[in-house]
Amino acid sequence: MKNKIAIALASIVAAMIVYALFFRTSEEDRIRQKLTALEAAVKSGASTSEIAARPLRVRESFARIFAPRVQVDVPEIAVGDRPREELAELVASSEGRVHGLNVAFTRVHLEIDPRAQPPRADVDALATVRGSSRGEGMKRSNVYQVTFHLEETQEEWRITRIAAAPVP
Repeated sequence: MKNKIAIALASIVAAMIVYALFFRTSEEDRIRQKLTALEAAVKSGASTSEIAARPLRVRESFARIFAPRVQVDVPEIAVGDRPREELAELVASSEGRVHGLNVAFTRVHLEIDPRAQPPRADVDALATVRGSSRGEGMKRSNVYQVTFHLEETQEEWRITRIAAAPVP
């Protein structure tokens, strides 16, 4: 009987080690998932049902992506300490001005400081923003250098600061 218990415990410990080494999502992957979620949150489409549901989708997504207050330095959108609800409203209302909005992050560079309390991460990336103004048939594309600062609270990474500047 003791042999069976020892074998069962050894199997459980081995399974936990295998999970931790091979299947557990890394901190870097979790942060990259936040960027992917942000890309999906700001995306706008052409369908009428999408336009009606977009404000709720953006608010719910931003609640998972951003901290309750965010330091923003994006001159074309907002500057200063802002509640995430205000950012969500800015993005959701963009449907009236920009058609087919799409953001893609590339050249992502992450630095994580797990020893900080709370754990912190800084992300530098290029953001390519595509869309067309309402009434225009031509799509526009702009590239921005974006910096995010994230903090981990309650085992969830949240963006606490965002800065963006156009790339010439």
